[in-house]
Amino acid sequence: MYRPTTIVDDIWQGIREAKLLIAELTDWNPNVFYELGLAHAISKPVILISKSIDDVPFDLRSIRVLVYDKDHPDWGNELRLSLTKAINEVLQNPTSAIPTTFKIAVKPVVPEEAETAVRLEALEAMVHRLADGLDANSFGTYVERVDPEVSHNTPQRFEPGQNVFHLKFGPGEVLAVEGHGKDDYKAQVNFKTQGVKWLALSVAKLNLLPD
Repeated sequence: MYRPTTIVDDIWQGIREAKLLIAELTDWNPNVFYELGLAHAISKPVILISKSIDDVPFDLRSIRVLVYDKDHPDWGNELRLSLTKAINEVLQNPTSAIPTTFKIAVKPVVPEEAETAVRLEALEAMVHRLADGLDANSFGTYVERVDPEVSHNTPQRFEPGQNVFHLKFGPGEVLAVEGHGKDDYKAQVNFKTQGVKWLALSVAKLNLLPD
């Protein structure tokens, strides 16, 4: 990259847009650990590799690491096969490469929105979908409907495998759903550009896309 941008901005954008990442831990490169921390913090799946387990910090040894031996005559092919297998498995189940600590859903604290604001967001979402070439008539309904005369929210029910759309995170697929009441109802979604996230559905603006 030769454009005059801030390096950390480029790194952050790359991490956010990646479906998964590979972290080479050999020789304790501080930049790698910084970037790995950023990826874990936003629940991005990461595959760890190293030429020695001694190069893996104690905090990361609970995570499976692909260790390769450069003294082996066929080490390159072996690492390529291991990485290919790991990538395929992670793409099928992204949460498998995310430490449990970073899968915990944090319920955001937001003020109650007026019905006018909700309608405005719905219109903005329709514009985004039209820009992507999607049919506005097939646009789903919001998970949350804020009614000024009712003191609670009415969430729509979701199932694993459904395609959804979030105003901030874009399109994604529901991986899991937990909880029953409006306060503990949450969904785990794998967003195409943002990775896997847990959303508290009592506050999330999530739309169900048509099949």
